[in-house]
Amino acid sequence: MNPKDRVIAALNHEEPDRVPTGENAVDCELVEQILGYPTLYNARWRELQALWDGRRAEIAADYGTTHVALVRALEWDYVRVPVVPADRTYRRPAMTGPYSWIDEGGHEVHYHPDSGNIATRVDTEALTIDELPAPDEPTVVDPSELEAVRHVVRELGDTHFIVGRAPVDGTFCFQQTVGMAEYLVRMITDPEFIRRAVDAYVSRSIAYIEAMLDAGCDAIMTTDDYSDNRGPVMGPERFREFVLPGLVRQVEAVHARGGYFIKHTDG
Repeated sequence: MNPKDRVIAALNHEEPDRVPTGENAVDCELVEQILGYPTLYNARWRELQALWDGRRAEIAADYGTTHVALVRALEWDYVRVPVVPADRTYRRPAMTGPYSWIDEGGHEVHYHPDSGNIATRVDTEALTIDELPAPDEPTVVDPSELEAVRHVVRELGDTHFIVGRAPVDGTFCFQQTVGMAEYLVRMITDPEFIRRAVDAYVSRSIAYIEAMLDAGCDAIMTTDDYSDNRGPVMGPERFREFVLPGLVRQVEAVHARGGYFIKHTDG
């Protein structure tokens, strides 16, 4: 079996010649030790600084070549590839602290260097339903965002299983809206806000899903986290009411294009 055949056999509940391997992401410090040279792939604060310094093309190239190099160095069967920043001008924002700034939408963003590459808006709790994107508003995927995906597909697509990571999941879209605490409260106090948000952001997710499958990915992985070690943070009933319908839409969109759907979630 080649690597792609091996993964497909496992996903189809068949027995491959050996257990297929791969990774969803690798920290840049490990990557540089494995490959023996510096990279901006998954480089946390250093990657963000490079984007603001006008080095977007270098970031996109690193994401393509590094994913291929890791597959070959570690003999992976599958590789997950995200989108990269669109090819446009990025300006250094107005900083409000050493790791905080005002984004293009006027919101304050806090970056958490001790928690990896996590950046969160901190002043969105007052968002109203009328400020959400319209669910039927078309999402245009910039082709430049798929540069790394296309590079990996060209290099490995005939032999390896390529998983595209959609940049927005949308099924639990607290990060795009009002933050987790307020989002969970609104599942009780304002369910229409939640339904509208999920509808809008899952629609955006599906636009990327279709673009990545059209670019040659074999599967799509979405990555919203739902749980801690006790179960879904919103409880199973509200999971079924508010989260599951969006998941169904994503699965159906992937299967309609002949791809595999893989769900990652912490907890």
